[in-house]
Amino acid sequence: MMKILMLGNSYTYFSDMPKILQALLDENGVGAKVDSITAGGRRLVQNLDEGDALHAEVVAKCKESAYDVLILQEQSHTPMSHYREFLRGVCGCVELVKPARTVMYATWGRKEGCDLLEEFGWTNQSMTEGLAAAYEAAARKVGGKCAHVGKSFFEIRKAYPEIELYDPDLSHPSYAGSCVAALTVYKNLTGSLPAKTASLNMDANDVARACEVINGVN
Repeated sequence: MMKILMLGNSYTYFSDMPKILQALLDENGVGAKVDSITAGGRRLVQNLDEGDALHAEVVAKCKESAYDVLILQEQSHTPMSHYREFLRGVCGCVELVKPARTVMYATWGRKEGCDLLEEFGWTNQSMTEGLAAAYEAAARKVGGKCAHVGKSFFEIRKAYPEIELYDPDLSHPSYAGSCVAALTVYKNLTGSLPAKTASLNMDANDVARACEVINGVN
């Protein structure tokens, strides 16, 4: 049984993505248990603060059972705007959990029209590429790998713009976006995309098209 711990924030918990991932793993006969500890806007360094309630939860879970895989997802723009803080959080979480394997859940650029893009002078593409580079650099530091969810978003939107991956707030994932995240992480964990995807409850053609793109990106 592969034991997985996801640490992140609302980009992870929107549409209960860990539950979507667990359902895909179950549907395809992959022996795995997905745990997650998340909070809105949370940064990875907060997990290192001994006075933080979720820090205590992480420690307690690790005492209960050793984790095979740690999946780390940082606050949206922090890997680009505060890289050193991001890297400190990554390294600290790996040291805290001591997983056999670390996966970086590399997120996406904000959707066009989002105020944050104007604030930093970014585009959806430049933010996606900058995040991918930051997550890859952090992964190298800890000997981990990247699940490039952000690249999946970008390429799916380019090829199939009718598949809406963003919430109306232009930042968080839609339900389809959370499914793309789960599929991308699934491939990173198992080495291939799932043969069965009925548990996603998405249009089968949209799933097939998304998988085609994810396979090329990841």
